[in-house]
Amino acid sequence: MPSAIIGLCMRNTQGNHSDDGNRHSARDIPNNQCGAGLRDTMPRSKTRIPSGPVRMLRALGILLSFGLLCSGCTTDGLSADSSKSPAALTVASLAGQWEEAGPLGDNVPPAVASTNLIFAPKILTVTVGCNTLSFGYVVDGSAVHIRSGSMTQVNCLADQLDAEAWLFGTLVNATLVSADDTGAVLTLQPSGLRFRRSPVVSSPSA
Repeated sequence: MPSAIIGLCMRNTQGNHSDDGNRHSARDIPNNQCGAGLRDTMPRSKTRIPSGPVRMLRALGILLSFGLLCSGCTTDGLSADSSKSPAALTVASLAGQWEEAGPLGDNVPPAVASTNLIFAPKILTVTVGCNTLSFGYVVDGSAVHIRSGSMTQVNCLADQLDAEAWLFGTLVNATLVSADDTGAVLTLQPSGLRFRRSPVVSSPSA
């Protein structure tokens, strides 16, 4: 059928002349139908995707690739490589002072950022600069299980009291776990607070 339409269209456009000079064809097809027939026989072009969505898809792919490459990155320089086994902890490896390393959640009192942990054999001391919180603890592999505790009752600044009350309620029966294979970072579960060993400050020479 398409070839027949094309043939008739050609005859219609060229026409035949009779002896009397009048232009006519053996079988006329109206021009509008001829054009429609030709259009129906032409191959349809593939739909093009607008350039805007293409750019968006490419940008999304780049962002996803970067996210995969940086899945172990942290903004504070602390390692968060979960592919390595956490380091085993001991009383000796924990001994000394540890400082809060974030991040603070939305419902955590701001003064918690000043928290220091001090590990001694069998006793964990916690302070934000005023009262002293003391807890028992047990080391089990890469975890430190915190037991019951006590707190002194010094009248402190309001923000310190808020932080101490929050810490006491959070630490009792909580667990600190080694966050990486070095044992230099501890994560408090379930709150997510992190602590790292405080830098050793050398005493000035006499």
